[in-house]
Amino acid sequence: MKLTITYNFKPTIDILVAVANRGGGENCINMLGRFLVSKGWRVRIVQMVYEGSSWADECMEFNYVYTTRKDHNVQAFIDGYSDYIKKNGSPNLSLATAWPMMSYVAKMVSEGANEKFLVASWLHAPLKMYEISNFGGGDFVKYADLHFAISNEIANAIKAADPKAVIYRINNPADLSKIHQIEIDKPGTLLFVGRLSLEKNIGIMISAIAKAHTDWKLILVGDGDEKRNLKRLARQFNIQDKVDFIGWSDDPWKYAEGAYAIGLSSMYEGSPLVAIEALSCGLPVIANVSSRCNEIIQPGINGYLYPDNDIDEFAKILDMISEGKFPKITSDACRSTVPNYDAGTALFDFYIKLHATINGRLITGYTFPQQGDFIIDDKISVVIPCYNVDKYVGRCLDSVLDQTIGKEHLEIIAVNDCSTDGTLQILEDYEKRYPANICIINCEENGGQSRARNIALSYVSGAYVSFVDSDDCIAPDMFEKMFLSEKCYPSDIVSCDFDTFDDSSQDKYIHASANNSDSANTTTTDAPVFTSDFTLLENNDELRQLFVDNAFFTAPWGKLYKSSFLLPNDNLRFPEGYRMEDIYFTYMSVAYSSAWQIIPEKYYHYYQNNEGIMKSEKIKSYYMDVHHVFAMAIDEYKTMDIYDALNEEIALVYYKKVFSNLVNYMRGTFDPIPADNLAILVDYIKENFPDIKENRYLSDDEKKSICEFLG
Repeated sequence: MKLTITYNFKPTIDILVAVANRGGGENCINMLGRFLVSKGWRVRIVQMVYEGSSWADECMEFNYVYTTRKDHNVQAFIDGYSDYIKKNGSPNLSLATAWPMMSYVAKMVSEGANEKFLVASWLHAPLKMYEISNFGGGDFVKYADLHFAISNEIANAIKAADPKAVIYRINNPADLSKIHQIEIDKPGTLLFVGRLSLEKNIGIMISAIAKAHTDWKLILVGDGDEKRNLKRLARQFNIQDKVDFIGWSDDPWKYAEGAYAIGLSSMYEGSPLVAIEALSCGLPVIANVSSRCNEIIQPGINGYLYPDNDIDEFAKILDMISEGKFPKITSDACRSTVPNYDAGTALFDFYIKLHATINGRLITGYTFPQQGDFIIDDKISVVIPCYNVDKYVGRCLDSVLDQTIGKEHLEIIAVNDCSTDGTLQILEDYEKRYPANICIINCEENGGQSRARNIALSYVSGAYVSFVDSDDCIAPDMFEKMFLSEKCYPSDIVSCDFDTFDDSSQDKYIHASANNSDSANTTTTDAPVFTSDFTLLENNDELRQLFVDNAFFTAPWGKLYKSSFLLPNDNLRFPEGYRMEDIYFTYMSVAYSSAWQIIPEKYYHYYQNNEGIMKSEKIKSYYMDVHHVFAMAIDEYKTMDIYDALNEEIALVYYKKVFSNLVNYMRGTFDPIPADNLAILVDYIKENFPDIKENRYLSDDEKKSICEFLG
């Protein structure tokens, strides 16, 4: 199957909300919006009822329909959103946020719009809590085309309402970058961070502190309608001196210093972001069942769970902590349980799944993302063989480190192949600056590019592999665009186009370095839409075409290989002791691949080095390697039972890429032409392609030419 796919890398997304204020859900929307805008997306907040609270980040377009909740029902929301769409145009996707009924609203509007759009739900609380509050339940949320579930509980409830639902598990992002890192203090202080509202049920914690036999105090960081009632409750228990009301703080986690744990007693939560932030800080979490911490709390490891509204059990936990009857919890153990909730990881995962949702829907049952509870946090291992490239390797490394996909998704494996210039020193300097990203391998003897690449493959830990030559460089968005394309249509290999540059034009391709962030590369391919050719190999006809398409250009660079495809197969290695090793590697890649995607964008920048190996006098000693590595690959084809199916195509490529090129080279280089080498080429054609004179791909002139040699 062959498809031409159009990708939209700068889509429009509506985040559709009923009402909003300052809170955790709104923080998540802002973080997602900022991330998508940074990727070039157009993000529109469409709020049904706006009551004067400014909460949306200014990087997003903010729109509202009504200014009061009075007399507005589902139909009013449909009418209001429909009017907005008629005036402003359809999005690519509407992310119906929080209330289940918003999925129904978005779907009804999409069905009536001139341009239909996808609808996805993004619930921030358990489905049953919305049903209780009359904000819609399973009958409404099932209208979404797909669902982003922030907990297993939400995912299971949606699946129960709609067994055919397409559900992608995500984590709501938590900005952990500014969280104070603390070490747990002695027991005695409990912390709460959040809105002082009825559903937070904070009276349970005040009551438990009053009932506990040991001495505890409670610090409340936040504000809300329940503040007066909570103060009254503390006075009733005569513990007003043990409950501190701090109010809202721009830095709430500074109050973690001196605290032992954070407490939660909510009637309901969707994703307990405050618990995640507390664990990142190093604080254990004491939470009730409805706080929805059961997916992250490991009792005795990073916190404790107690039944809803069970004051006695909460007080008992406080006493047992103070009396040393529980195992000691460490701050490091708390921090180790939440890396997948960090904003960088969670937003990247959400972004990939949103992009794939919008762009990856042409092949039913084959699109990505797959359903499940996994988090996408893949790395790309970039293999760079280096030999005497001190003039160029810095340029190359900068271009890789500047990738828009982010350094956290890159692993650079640089192989120093016994360089005799300053290459190693440059590599070591970069390794010191980027220790988490760069691994240097020093070869004890020079083995050439083949051996260097093979050695590097044994160090790969990423989900993908790419090769970059040390004197070349790449466009800043190369890996992100190739990665996204693979996620939409899973491919063993994604390849891109390339252009060339030399010393006179290299300034265009110099990237920003760590010490010169203002000199950012400007060669990014900024087109919002491009197409790619995707081939799912289902028969020999498709294999023949793929072979012909890739047989003449055999460089391993400019490609993204799936590690699960490349690493387990010993035949997908570079033959050592030969030049032109790329031919063998590429032909084996074609033979073993099941899906290949070709992007026409010129992401790879190839440096034309007039002193390079291909222009060297040394070529006289190895020019026949083109024939030898080709023959090695075809020998493997014979063992794979694909040789006969591709015989005409192989003959075509051998004649044009090997025979004609080598004959022309020998004629222009030697006088007389080396008869023994010419005989090798002629005998190979006679033995392997006896019917080449009837080859349908060759022109009459080409057939006539070959007859002069074959007789």
